[in-house]
Amino acid sequence: MLAILCTADKEICGDKVCNNSETCSSCPSDCGACSVDGVCESYTGAYITQPANSTSDGCLSGLFLDENNTDTGWVWNCLGEFG
Repeated sequence: MLAILCTADKEICGDKVCNNSETCSSCPSDCGACSVDGVCESYTGAYITQPANSTSDGCLSGLFLDENNTDTGWVWNCLGEFG
């Protein structure tokens, strides 16, 4: 009597293949980093210097981009990361 046993390939995080059940959250090493929406800090009031000059003090998330600075105003943007 001959018996044949078949098993499905096991999905393994870290095998450099983003399999069906893996996601950017569950396995970023295989599927890559998840995208992040840019969110700017909220600033109110009067400033005598630019209130934001980096991601750490200008954006809650995303990449900081200095758009335009004048003597009367400052404009910056917080761009999404990875997408």
